[in-house]
Amino acid sequence: MSDKLKGQTVIVTGASRGLGRAVCAHLGSLGMKVAAIARSEAELQSLRKELEDQGTECLTFALNVTDYDGLGRAVAEVHRTWGSVDVLVNNAGAGVDTSFEEITKEDIDMTIDVNLKGVIYASKHVAPYMMKQQQGHIINISSIAGTRGLNTKNNNNGIYTATKFGVNGFGDAISKYLMKDNIHVVTLCPGGIDTSWWDRWTWLHEKDALIKPHDIASLIAFILNAPNNILYKKVLFHPTVEVDSW
Repeated sequence: MSDKLKGQTVIVTGASRGLGRAVCAHLGSLGMKVAAIARSEAELQSLRKELEDQGTECLTFALNVTDYDGLGRAVAEVHRTWGSVDVLVNNAGAGVDTSFEEITKEDIDMTIDVNLKGVIYASKHVAPYMMKQQQGHIINISSIAGTRGLNTKNNNNGIYTATKFGVNGFGDAISKYLMKDNIHVVTLCPGGIDTSWWDRWTWLHEKDALIKPHDIASLIAFILNAPNNILYKKVLFHPTVEVDSW
């Protein structure tokens, strides 16, 4: 792979575990400077040590993506420290394993706030810097749940699916607006990923058949390294064992 990414900066939300942690480690190994956002200070410190041990420059911010002002301050600090904001990976996600008739208002609000509003908030804060630079990438981690309604048997509440449809629509619309400023907005729609998130659905998949986080991190690096005249907008992928009729 080329050295195109070396020295560039990336902000990753939901960075402390699972896919987010894998993205931080892989992009850092390619020479990118990593700003990690997550709720747990302890997990962020563990991640920071891991990244610094591999030679990656790292900033960490313990905050929730629902904190609009906190996100703004974090993005400003990244720019102040490193002089650019080149890539945003909107990875933070949430959901509850609850049926539609049992889900609470708090569950609904939390899922929408994290999955949809968090993506919009972070994108809103990075866009002005990228527009001034006349370059950048915004990578939204959506889901196959954003492409069709999924049947998760007894625990389907539809709210997670609604948020992912929202992420897909937001990404599609904003990509058209930001293209004039050489900012590429890419929405990734993966199926099952081998993280703790999928432990709740062991009835659906064998864990060892799920997509590995490092493979998605590698896909992100491939997209970031693509020639500027190639635009990836929405990428749908899932394990071969995934049942299409959920």
